[in-house]
Amino acid sequence: MSVVASLTIPLALLIGAQPASAATYACMHYQGENIKASDTRTWVTQRASNTWEDWIFRGPEFRCPTTAPSCSYAWGQTKSTAYNVGLMGMVGVQGNPATLLAQALPSWSRTTTYTTSFTYTTTLRPGQYAQPIQVVVRRWTQGKLENYWHYDPNYRSCGNRPGSDYRGYVKVAGPATWTGNIEERRYDTYHQRF
Repeated sequence: MSVVASLTIPLALLIGAQPASAATYACMHYQGENIKASDTRTWVTQRASNTWEDWIFRGPEFRCPTTAPSCSYAWGQTKSTAYNVGLMGMVGVQGNPATLLAQALPSWSRTTTYTTSFTYTTTLRPGQYAQPIQVVVRRWTQGKLENYWHYDPNYRSCGNRPGSDYRGYVKVAGPATWTGNIEERRYDTYHQRF
């Protein structure tokens, strides 16, 4: 499975070289998260022209005997595979980008399960192999994200002492850049080869 790397850039680079007094702060209920997406706006800026296939499951291979005129093969088992819909990553975000992506892009940041009953058959020629596979067809996509709130442990006007329910968050205008290999469709089949 592919992994999209993220790069951490200091928050000061994102909000520019403005004095601290120009930043917008808010006190928000804290539940352990580093980033909140309140009035966040996100949009797609670029999409690859081609898709690619992510084989999320490869089962055992079966070979039709070379002495047989042909073979009918069914694996005969059910397979459930968990996978990430978007394989998302962030560039230019401090803290925990996965939290922000899950809030700002919930449909692309989720994990789901694909279940297939490989009870259907395929016909093989002598010496040919068959392998049950589950495939997610993905497209590389890039976008921008702006107006999100990032937890600032140095902001002390919210009573953010140990045990307090509120913390100081600074608003980051952005935009930051996100990338993902987004699912467009999925399918299962028997991969055949000689």
